[in-house]
Amino acid sequence: MLEFDLAFKQFITNRTDVIGKTSLKELGKYNELNSYCIKLFKDIYNQLPDDSKMLLYEYECKSNILQGLAEAIMYEQGLKDGVSLSRILSGG
Repeated sequence: MLEFDLAFKQFITNRTDVIGKTSLKELGKYNELNSYCIKLFKDIYNQLPDDSKMLLYEYECKSNILQGLAEAIMYEQGLKDGVSLSRILSGG
């Protein structure tokens, strides 16, 4: 069962990565917000003293990991919900 769990988690990671690189990129609002966030990060970075810049990078890194974890959990729950719904609709 451990091998299945590892394979399933790898599948979720790969799938969310593909969705992020394809579906989200096609949304104008997503691209607009992403560009704005990048600009804000650069603006903040440029105003910080040198000894604080690594702290900002560390914050961004941890925030990205947190977001990725949330995406994976939501995707997994969506799959579980889809399987449950399929069983209900098929009478099983």
